[in-house]
Parts: sequence; structure tokens; C-alpha cells
Amino acid sequence: MIVCKRCGNHNPAGDDFCGSCGAFLEWEGERIAEEVIEAPVAELPPPSGLVTRIRQAVLGDGPPLPPPTVPGAAPSAQTLAAQVAPLQPPPPTPAASSESASIAAALVAKTPSAPAPQAPRQPTAQTPSAAVARPKPQVKQAPTRTINPGDLVCGSCGEPNSAERNFCRRCGTSLAEVVPVKQRWWKRSGAAKKSKNTVVQAGARPMVAGGRGGGMAKGAKRGGRKLKGGIFGGFTSVRRVLALLAIVGIGTGLAVPGLRSTITDKGGDILRSVKNRISPEFTQVSPDNSLSVATSATPGREATMIADGASNTFWLGAPEDAAAKATVTFAPPTDLAKVLITPGDQENKENFKAQPRPKDLFIEAFDATGATLASKQLTLEDKADPQKFDLGASDAVSVSVTVQSCYPDPALHVCAITEVEFFKKK
Repeated sequence: MIVCKRCGNHNPAGDDFCGSCGAFLEWEGERIAEEVIEAPVAELPPPSGLVTRIRQAVLGDGPPLPPPTVPGAAPSAQTLAAQVAPLQPPPPTPAASSESASIAAALVAKTPSAPAPQAPRQPTAQTPSAAVARPKPQVKQAPTRTINPGDLVCGSCGEPNSAERNFCRRCGTSLAEVVPVKQRWWKRSGAAKKSKNTVVQAGARPMVAGGRGGGMAKGAKRGGRKLKGGIFGGFTSVRRVLALLAIVGIGTGLAVPGLRSTITDKGGDILRSVKNRISPEFTQVSPDNSLSVATSATPGREATMIADGASNTFWLGAPEDAAAKATVTFAPPTDLAKVLITPGDQENKENFKAQPRPKDLFIEAFDATGATLASKQLTLEDKADPQKFDLGASDAVSVSVTVQSCYPDPALHVCAITEVEFFKKK
């Protein structure tokens, strides 16, 4: 193991640069053994303090203890003299001397001897060696080990490094902007093709459809291209057939002048038919107003005013008619695609909200035999603008409009209708 002297990081023995600070380990590193032997701790001799002095006072081989002092009291002259004068042991008596000697011998025998202190170990001087030139990294060398997912591959020399390193282990280049290696797409797809009986641990499952970089996006792209090719491929085939028919038609028209006009007319009819189906155009068709009738009408508001094309006239049923109905007639029969209804009293804009307005209408279309071709239940909005509805009746001879309810009270059944207009496809 190599310890970096600059930052103290422990690096494997085979690294040339520090993984933490990028220092060149040949200069800044120190190789150490894997096993560290702990040095023995020297025992310090017991301190000589109060216990030693008490022992000396008991045995008589030391000075007596000073008298206790009272906090806040001034020391006496005898105490000061005892502290200043050198302490002299009192002369021991013969009996006290023999007894003190035995106690001292016993204490000395029980007191462990302190080991001799060892001298501190000084670092040995090192002879400076010659400066070693820093090796220059080789660009894109062969890696020394297999590149695994998650490794940081050095951009200078191509050496794979573990994810926790900050500098390349071979050339010392910074790895701060290096992106970890991802697993190859064929390995991810191969993991998804495992047997159904294979148990995959949670957290180790292959990327599924919809995941980051998964197969859903690619599958959707392939499906979109396939669908696009199928749709536009069909259009391409149709265009080819139409181009071939156009060439044949042009050649035939040039050869037979009479046939050219027939083909032109038929082509125009087909084109108009297709155009009407895709974006139909409508034209207004008016009934025979002289044949318009109603079940009832207020004086001056007859049924002939419901389809006269004027915006200042309107039809209004009698107040006692609970189901007032107006009928218009077409001569000859015609196809009706839409109906446009202008509700209320439009003669005076201030009277529109003051008078009842139609809400629910029931409209029916009949043929020449009186059979019903179409029937619609219509609900109008409470506004003065004309409102358009689909009708869808072919060869209609007559159309009836029945008032069922009115604004503002649904119980009302008599209200004004300014105009009913009809349209057919061109």
C-alpha cells in the first residue's frame, strides 16, 4: 500500500498517481507494509506526591506534614518557619526505629519497581536521491484490466478507473468530467430475452419498455416508420395507377376527339363528388311561400311570414294553441341537408328578451306520399343569432315545425319564429 504524503489517502500498490489529489506517488508517496506492529507502551514511574509524603511521615523517614490551614485565616509564625526552614526528620526512638524499619521493608517489597524510561526514537536521515523525470502518459494505451459498467475511462490514456477515484491511476489526469461507462444495448436486450422461469432479483432487472433508454422508444419509432410506410406506400401505389390512367386517357383523347369530352365530363363529376364528400358546399333552397300553412296564428303574424326571407317579420301562433305548428312546401321535391332557424322577435331588438323565445322545437320532413323522411328534436340557445342544424332528407316535399317550449319559462308554448331557411349540398 502507498500512502500519499500530500493528502494521506491510501492507494493500492500498483497505482502511480493518488486517487484523491492526483499527486505522483513516486515522489509524494510512501510505501508501507500491510501489517502494522504496535509499539509497546512504556510505563511511567508512579508520581511522588501526597501518598509518598504520607508514607514518609508514617515511617519516619521524611518530614512531617504541615498543619492544616483554615481558609481565610492568616498563617502563623510557626507555619511560616516550618515552610521556610529545611525539614529535618525527628530522631527516631529504638522501638519506633525497629517498627518503622519492618513497615518500610514490607512497603518496599510490595511496591513494583518502575522500568527504566526508553529514549525516544529519532527519524533516520535520508540521503536525497536524484530527481526523477515525471513520465509522460501515453495517449490511448491498452487498458490494464477489463472495462466494466460504471468505470471512469481516462480520456488521455484510456485506463479504466473505479467510480470513487478523482484522478487517473495511470497518468494522473482529472476524472471530474468523465461519464461512467454504461452497459451495451445488446447486453440489455439480451437480459430481457431470458427465460420466463429465470428469477431476477429486484434492482437487477433489465430495462423494460418505457424505461430510460429502453425498447419502447425504439419500438415506437420502428412502429411509426412501419405505419408511415404502409400509409404513404398505399398512396404511392394509388398515384402510380392514377398517373398511368392519365397517360392512357391523354393518349386516347388525342386519338379520339369525341371521347375526350366524355372523359373530361366524367372526371369533373368524380372530382366534384369527392370534393363534396370531403368539404361539402351548401346552397339555399326556398319553399313555395304561398303554400305555407299553420295550425294557428296571431293576426298579422301568419304562417307565410316564417319563410319569406325577411328579418323584420315573424310567425306567432295563437295563445290558446298548446302545440302551434307551421308547415312549408317545396315544389318540386328537393334534398334538404341543413336547416337554419332565426328565433324570437327580430323586428325590434329590444323586444327579443321581453317576448317569449323558442327553446324546444320538433321538425319533420315528408315525401310526396306523406311518409316521414327525417325527424329531429332541436334545442335552441337563448340568443338572437341564427342557429344551424342537420336535417338530412332526400326528395322532401314538406317540412313542419312544432313549438314545444319557450324561454324564459318552459311552460310557455307560444313564441315568435322570425325565419326558417333550408340548404342543400351543391
